Formats: sequence, structure tokens, C-alpha cells
Amino acid sequence: MSSPPFSTAAVLPTELAFLSLFPQSDSESEEESSAPPKLSSKEERIQRAIDQGKASYNWDQAETKFGWFADEEILAKKTAEGKVKQRNREHVAVSAYHRQRYQECLDVCSEILAPEGTDNREILDLALRACLKLKDAVNGETLARGCRSKWITTMHLAHTSGQVLLMAGLYNDSFKALLCAISPRALQYPHLLTVSECLTAWSSPSSSRPEPERLAASQLLQDVSHATSFLSYHFDRPLFSAKPSRRENALKDASGGSGEEERAEHVWLTPVEVDSIGKVLELDGRTMGRLQGLWLKMLSAMRVEGGEQDLDEEDDGGVRNL
Repeated sequence: MSSPPFSTAAVLPTELAFLSLFPQSDSESEEESSAPPKLSSKEERIQRAIDQGKASYNWDQAETKFGWFADEEILAKKTAEGKVKQRNREHVAVSAYHRQRYQECLDVCSEILAPEGTDNREILDLALRACLKLKDAVNGETLARGCRSKWITTMHLAHTSGQVLLMAGLYNDSFKALLCAISPRALQYPHLLTVSECLTAWSSPSSSRPEPERLAASQLLQDVSHATSFLSYHFDRPLFSAKPSRRENALKDASGGSGEEERAEHVWLTPVEVDSIGKVLELDGRTMGRLQGLWLKMLSAMRVEGGEQDLDEEDDGGVRNL
């Protein structure tokens, strides 16, 4: 007759009954540890999916090749998918631009814009920038004139169009585009610098423009250059400096004298003079209003008397004096 199994709780006193919670033998503990844990049906499905993924995953799939979206096999698979194909072509255009393949970028952008027209503003801006890099004035002028209706609402398109038209030698159209970029927004140094470059080229004897136009452009250039040099102090000093330079220091560094002396010496054009110059440059009514708004913004930035007055509203929604 076999003896009953050993029971710790039956032998040990009440004070030591907690020892019955420990494994009673090494063999029993090994059996319990080797037994697989019981999984729920959900856990089993998850584990089965993990095992299948490990079996079907190859190491070469972990490496993402440069320009993978431009691969011919991938492009062939996406032929039937309209939206995915469109996004893929946009990625190809952006990649070609950043890899300095500007002609390829322009070709892909032209293919995208052919059915869409000027609705794709990002691709249109990219095509204009590619024309700038290629110095392609013909295609650049066509693209810039095609998006003219978006100049007043899309600042980067107006600015890039102004640069392209300036490259093509169309100073009047370039000046209009740049004024559209500045008009409904705060005065920004990069835009004002491009205006200064436009007026410099316009007033140059090599521009082959009539003498009255060159003289009028040079008169505008004096005020614009003065405001440009004043606003450049943001770009001349480090972004995080211990003691940032003040406006008076910027004027002193730019002119070699004190800020008050520079303001007293420079004589700004009056609104009547600006209006007469605009007529010589053959600017239309809306462009004249934007030109007057630019002068008020420059006077306000320079803290000149007469620059803090409110701007008159324009036909396209008005100008905000920011």
C-alpha cells in the first residue's frame, strides 16, 4: 500500500504553514516552468501573425534605396492609380530639383501642369525655380504670366514670378509681381531686396529702357535701398547673440554715422512724387496703390513722420499696415 503524498501543510506547525507555498521539489518546479503558458485565442492569432511575418521578411526589404519612388518597376505598378501616380510624379520632381537636375525637374513639372494648369501651386513654384536655375526666360515668362491671378493671394508665387520676369528683362511686370507679394503683408527684407535688385537693373544704362524710365527707377531706388540696408540688421547679426544690436546701431553701422543724422540727411519722396514717378513707369491704378502702400510701410519701419497713417483700402481687399 503506497503512502500518501508528502504534505508540508500537514506536518509543519501553524506558524510555518506559509512554507507550503514554495515548490515542494525540484522536479515539480522544473515541470511547471517547462510547461508553455496558456494563451487566449487573440494572443494565439497575434503570435501566429508574428511568426508568419518573420518567415516571409527578407533582409533586403529593410534597406530603402535612394530615389526608390523613381524606380521603373514601381512606376509601372502605379500606372493605373491616378492619385498615387500623381503624388509619385510630384516626389520625382522635388527629388530632381534637390539633386540639381533642373531640366528633369522642369520636364516633370510641365507634365504635371499640362492637365492641371496653374491649380497646383507647389509644382508651379517649383517649375519657376527650375527656370531660374536654368536661366530659361522663355518658359519662365510663360509660367509667370499664367499664374498672374494668384499673385495677390500667394506670396511665394508672386515673389518667384518677379524674379523670373526680372531675369527675362521685363522690369515693369517684375515690379508689379513684387508689389503684389509685399502689398497685403508685413514688410520683409528678402522681398524688399528683390525690389531693390529690380530697380537697380531697371535704372541701369544696359537695360535699354528710355531715359525717363531709368531716371524714375533710380529715384525709387534711393528710398528702397535706404530701407533695405536698414532692415538688413536682422540678417547681419547672429540669431542668438548676447546683446542684439538695436535699430540705431544698425543705422550707424550701415551709414558710418549716427541714426539720427542718417534720418535727417535722407530726404524721402512725397506721395505726390511717388505718384508722378509711377505714371512715368506706366503703372496701372492698382499697382500705384500698392506702390504708395509700400512707401508708407517703409516710412513706418524707419519711424519717419507720416508713416504711421492708415493705408487706403484697395479694390482687391485692402492693404494691412502690419
